[in-house]
Amino acid sequence: MIVKIIKTPEGPAPTGIRKAWVGVVLVAVPTSEDFVECDCLALARLAEEIEARMADEREISRAECEAFKEKEAAAYSKNRGGCMVPVDVALRMLEKQASAEAANWFWRNWPNKKGWFLFGPDEYVVLHEEGLN
Repeated sequence: MIVKIIKTPEGPAPTGIRKAWVGVVLVAVPTSEDFVECDCLALARLAEEIEARMADEREISRAECEAFKEKEAAAYSKNRGGCMVPVDVALRMLEKQASAEAANWFWRNWPNKKGWFLFGPDEYVVLHEEGLN
């Protein structure tokens, strides 16, 4: 399907960067019912935190383990519904239609360039039903 972003999407990127998506037209696929969203930036920060903690060469306490598990669980959320677009395709469209600066922020900071960007059902309108699906 072809969608137009009409609202600043949710996500871990700075608000000014996320605002650049408004007005961008993308070819997208609907998310499946069993799809679970993941905050890739939060998981990357958690991995760095765990690595730094392990570098201390002290045993990790049970409380620290529980805190890490809670942070990991929080990085995953329920499926909001909506649609998804391959990261590389979405960033090329963002750069072409709206903001090279915002696209470059994602290229520099997004850990999974082969993943998907997700847009909630209230963040876009469908312009055309046919497309990648």
